[in-house]
Order: sequence, then C-alpha cells, then structure tokens
Amino acid sequence: MNSQKLFQGYETLAYVDFFTSALIKPNPFIKGQNITVYMLKKTQKDFNVIPCVILNENYSKLLGISKLKGISTVPTYLAKEIVLNLTSLRNFSYAVIISDEGVYNTTLYSGVSNSSYLTLNVSEIARVINNLSSYIPGSYSVLIKITHENITTYFPINYDGNAFQIPTSGSLDIPQYLRVPYNLINVSQASYPLSLVQQYCVHFYVYPSSSAEEADYSIIVNTTVGTWVYNEGISKGIVSLNISSLYNTINNLLVKYGLYSSQYAVIINFTIKTKNYTLYPFVVINNNNGILSFSAYNTTLNMTVYADSPEKYSPLDLAYLIIPASALFFIFGFTRPKTPSEMDKVLSKLKKVNKLTIEVNSKPEAKKVVEVKDINDIIKFSVTAVKPVLVYKDKGILQIWIVDNDVGYVYTVSE
Repeated sequence: MNSQKLFQGYETLAYVDFFTSALIKPNPFIKGQNITVYMLKKTQKDFNVIPCVILNENYSKLLGISKLKGISTVPTYLAKEIVLNLTSLRNFSYAVIISDEGVYNTTLYSGVSNSSYLTLNVSEIARVINNLSSYIPGSYSVLIKITHENITTYFPINYDGNAFQIPTSGSLDIPQYLRVPYNLINVSQASYPLSLVQQYCVHFYVYPSSSAEEADYSIIVNTTVGTWVYNEGISKGIVSLNISSLYNTINNLLVKYGLYSSQYAVIINFTIKTKNYTLYPFVVINNNNGILSFSAYNTTLNMTVYADSPEKYSPLDLAYLIIPASALFFIFGFTRPKTPSEMDKVLSKLKKVNKLTIEVNSKPEAKKVVEVKDINDIIKFSVTAVKPVLVYKDKGILQIWIVDNDVGYVYTVSE
C-alpha cells in the first residue's frame, strides 16, 4: 500500500467583504430620504499677536541691540528666533508644521506653553522649507497648530524664500463638527456620478470577525510621477472620504506641478486582523469620465487542500519501476530539459503582479481593442495606472487584458 497527494482545491481561512455607500445631492432621477449629518462648521475668533525677533549674533553686534519688537516681516538672514506673544491665549499645546497646500506636511516639533509665548527657530524652519522646495517647487507656509480648551486652531505664517510674513492681527478659524440638516440622499450602489457625491464611504466586513472590527488604513494617490499619502488612520468598519475635497486637492496638485495627465488612482490599503490571521486587502477607486466606481483586491486568504489517495502495487508493478543504471545515464545524459512554452513564460511574468491579477470566465468587453505586442507593456501599464490585469483562457488561447476608459489592451498567446 502507498498513498498519493491529490489536489482538492482551496479552503478559505479568512476573507473581507467590501461595499460602498455615498451621500449624494438629489437630482430629478433619484428618489430618496433627506437625512441629518454631521458637517464641518467654522467659527472665527479675533486674535492679536506681538512678534519679537531675536537677532543673529553678528547683526546684534552691528546694530547694538539683541531684539526687535513689532516687526511683521522677518528676513531669514537677520533673525535667530521669532518669539510670538499670543496675547489672548494661556497654557496651550502647539505643533510647528511645514505645509504645502496641505499635501506635503512635516511636523518639526511640538510641545506645551505654560504662558502666552511661543518661540520659533528661524534657521531650522528655513532649512527644512528650502530642502522641500528644492525637491518639489511651490509655495510653503508655517502652520502653528494650537490646541486650547479642547479647541484646535491654525495660525499661518507665510514664507517667500527670503522672509517670514507674520500676521499681527486677524481671525483664527475654529473648526467644529455640528449636527445640521443637509439636503442629501444616502444610497448604496455600484457607481456614482462624481459631480453629485458629497461623502464616499467604503464599508468592510471581516470573517472570522474579531471583537474590535478595527483596521489600519492609508489613502494613497498614485500619479504618473509618484505617490503621496492623502490620509491614514484606524477605522471600525468604515472609511469615509470627502470626495470634493479629495479631488480638488488632486486636481490643484496636478495643475500646480504641470502634471496634466489624467492617469491617477486613489487606493485605500488596509491591514485587517481577524482572530488568527491578518489580511492585506486594498481598494482602488476609479474615476471613469466622471463616474466613480471601485474594485477590491487581495480580499481572501486561502489554504491549499490535498487528500490522500491510497494505491495498491503488485510485485510486477515494482519490477517495472527498476530501471538499470545505464538506462538512467542515457536518459539524463542525452535528453535536454523541456524548453518552457511562450504561455509558461507569460504566466511566470504575471506572478510578479499577482496582487493585480484576476482570472475571468468571459472575455472582457471594450468599445475599442488594441493588440499589444509585448506582455511587459501590459505589466508596466498595470503597475503605473493601478489597473487590474484580467486573465482569460479558452481552448489553448491565453489572453491578458487591461481595460481603461472603454479601451481594451490585450496580449494573446497560443499553446
């Protein structure tokens, strides 16, 4: 008696299901019920700031003084430190942030002030901004994040490359979330018109479920020239996006840096822990001619299942298995390894992008079909545009597809 391992398929160990919902503006073609939501409201509070400049040692000796008071324009070569007297505040926490339109944010340092004073290191701030602007040109500013009595505000200081511009009076925005009625409809469907969407929500359900149902997530924007993190955090069953704010930020960034290509994708990467396993799914939000849709990948964790199949052998069967050494020498010495077929080569290359590979039962449809000569072009397009690679097999034919804006790109190989 002997046993043989037979492939039986796959057993699902864990999986995550995704679906979407959205708050959309009503139009004549959609009926729904108006709901009450939490919306961001901003109130303002007047402020007065008295700036004081601590001079560099050489200018201090030259001018015969160590401080300049009441100066709102501070040249970087002149100042060692800027001391701000926020006259209306006492005992506040703060963070000094370098910001480029809210996209590239770097927190230099943070702390707690036990008075109304805040000290800024001029040379350190200028060095960081200059390093950032040499890599990504643009307009940078210094945001002073202030938290006082459970309210957070942002105090802006502009920087033009040579000097800091300090506002000495004005109004601080105080953001608050208020429960207000809003004329929106809560719907759940496969796709949504971008022009009508206010809030876009990605929901997830995990099996086997954990008690916390929490997931770490990061929202990434992938463009033709690079990738940047839009937001990240921890979620319990839902990730909510302010679509108008997100796409306005993307479009402003593309225009600002001259990136006029429409090839970009919004990706949400998840790290979800179940009772015994960890899943790493991701969702790609696509904008096809103003219609939002999504695709989910890497959502299932499988285990290969084998079964033992006993087989009986007679003494005669054993005799046939005994091959003389000379015959073995002939076989291994004069036969060459089988050359892999073109189909085998293609399947081997697809393993490099297996996270973006999906096997389909029917041939993909597209208004226009473009024949591609090299499978590497399909792989490059998939990685750059973050598009799924669709694998279709039928009667000795293997087709590799990518569909983008109703155009199908296909590479075909036969056995």
